[in-house]
Amino acid sequence: MSDPTPNAGFRPGPFRVPRVALARFQRFQIEAWAAQAYPLAVCGLLLGVQEGDNRRVVAARLAQLGTVDQRAAEAEARALGLAVVGTWRSKPDAAPVPEATDRERAAPSWSHVLVAVDRHAERELRAWRFEDGHFVEEEVAS
Repeated sequence: MSDPTPNAGFRPGPFRVPRVALARFQRFQIEAWAAQAYPLAVCGLLLGVQEGDNRRVVAARLAQLGTVDQRAAEAEARALGLAVVGTWRSKPDAAPVPEATDRERAAPSWSHVLVAVDRHAERELRAWRFEDGHFVEEEVAS
């Protein structure tokens, strides 16, 4: 006879969905920058605060990553008592999902917001976190 409780040893773990809070204005601003730059890609940094395992974005900035723009955004964040908590990047005519090149540049402690945009200015925004060598999708909250 089979065991009547085959899942008796199962214990649900503390499941969590990582979250990035992106105010409507910041989301609108990022999507507008992506649409204005189309068909070129554009990127920037997210300034905010780390709240436990989640992030709250206070400001978005246009910035070429790894340049003077990035250093200026980092200095601005410090002056405001904030931190750089992530990056954002437009994906012209492509899905807002990470690619191999994203893995090479991903910072494990940051949120990575990707914005798909096409010639009709249709937009889709998704966020990702790089953990243990792979991307995990984050919930984007307002």
